[in-house]
Amino acid sequence: MPFGKDTGTVKNMIGIIVLIAVVVGLWALVESKKQSERDVERAWQKVQDDADRINASNKKAALEKTIEFVRLKFGDSEANRYKLCETYPPKLKKHQLECKALERKVDRALADTPEW
Repeated sequence: MPFGKDTGTVKNMIGIIVLIAVVVGLWALVESKKQSERDVERAWQKVQDDADRINASNKKAALEKTIEFVRLKFGDSEANRYKLCETYPPKLKKHQLECKALERKVDRALADTPEW
């Protein structure tokens, strides 16, 4: 076979190889970007989870401190009622009104006690 006839075939083969390399390169680039986006999403989710955990911890600590305040100011019975209202919000309208009244009473007492 003369060298000239194989040149077209070789050029076609090189073209195909270059095309395959470009496609594989683009695919790898896209996959890398997707992985990077997944990594960023996981990192933000971890930040959100940590923030949620901290907020829950702060809310729990604030509730415990408020219950202790109610215990000191109004006694064990009111502290237990307050804890119940805050921990298990009532479903019946009567109990909701009772909890709302207790909450207002506690809020007024807290407002009158700045050092707490």
